[in-house]
Amino acid sequence: MNNRFKDGSTFLESFATHFFVHCPKCQKMAIVAASPDETITRISCSNCGYVKDWSCTQADVRMFSNNAENYKKGVLGIGANTDWCFHFPLWLNVACCGEELWAYNLEHLSWLKSYIGASLRERQENQQTGWSTANLESRLPKWLKLSKNRNEILKGIEYLEKKISNNR
Repeated sequence: MNNRFKDGSTFLESFATHFFVHCPKCQKMAIVAASPDETITRISCSNCGYVKDWSCTQADVRMFSNNAENYKKGVLGIGANTDWCFHFPLWLNVACCGEELWAYNLEHLSWLKSYIGASLRERQENQQTGWSTANLESRLPKWLKLSKNRNEILKGIEYLEKKISNNR
């Protein structure tokens, strides 16, 4: 278990480069990811070969961008237990503490593990934007932050890590 966690500039969108979802055809793990120019988003399943493309009809909208300016142009439903475009249920999803623990991908899960496992969580001021309540740790639900839930949440994260390794 880590003793300290320092963050203040990570946003949920930072992890939206790709999503692990349930394939609508075979229910195994599929990946939703954007094309390099971020104009087309594709779901692809290596198990059954299912492929489907999606593109936004709104001009100048880009998906999964690391450039925050692109998000000002419009984005689809974020912050839910589905991918942003097709709205398929996330593969990394488990019941935990009477709630739902979910992550977009391994990077997101790793961030959650670091945060939950820390006994000391320190916020830091973002050098570009200053103090913010829009960062990920400010937006986490209360049950994820409670120390009494730490062990159960870490077991949930371990289960999700095994779910990924069993799928490869």
